[in-house]
Amino acid sequence: MLTKSGTDLTETTFVSPKEAADSLRKIVEEIYDKQPMNLGEGAVHLWVFGYDEEKERKIFEVTLKRDSLEVHGVLEERYAKGTPGSLVGGQIDVYSRLIKGYDAELLKDSLFAKEKEKIDDLRYDIRYDIMSLQDAIDFAVFIVRATIEAQRFNQKAVMGVGGDIDIAIITPEGFRWIQRKKLRGEGKVVDFENAK
Repeated sequence: MLTKSGTDLTETTFVSPKEAADSLRKIVEEIYDKQPMNLGEGAVHLWVFGYDEEKERKIFEVTLKRDSLEVHGVLEERYAKGTPGSLVGGQIDVYSRLIKGYDAELLKDSLFAKEKEKIDDLRYDIRYDIMSLQDAIDFAVFIVRATIEAQRFNQKAVMGVGGDIDIAIITPEGFRWIQRKKLRGEGKVVDFENAK
């Protein structure tokens, strides 16, 4: 269990996003360090979102890379505060094609890469700055659902996204589940929200 100043954490304990990101980095670094088969096998990227004591939004990226006998965990603050937008990770090709208008991975070595200005005109103009919270939830569900369905029918893609979609929001007031799947154990449904 994580502790802060010798105290067990509860759901109401305040932990700054930086503290949480640093603790996560240390935990995953330990786990990753025990996996020798990961030597030279790319990197693990994790994001930690939250609000600090001044109610300012903070986003940290934790990158773990094993390129030698040691695991290197790097913690960096990302994305200027107050800048609206969408942050997508993992299998982002469907998002890129839908929102940017092209898949950057496919174009990086092509002749089109020299025409970046023209290609950027393909991007949808998403008005993140005027989105309501409901719009943001709907947009996130749309991107995840589109990725699930595209991977379902695309024979070239590995289906790495699927199943029920969990939705949570993080505001200056805290973390809140909007939609959360129920888990089962031998037919019994586990309701985490009402569990004691």
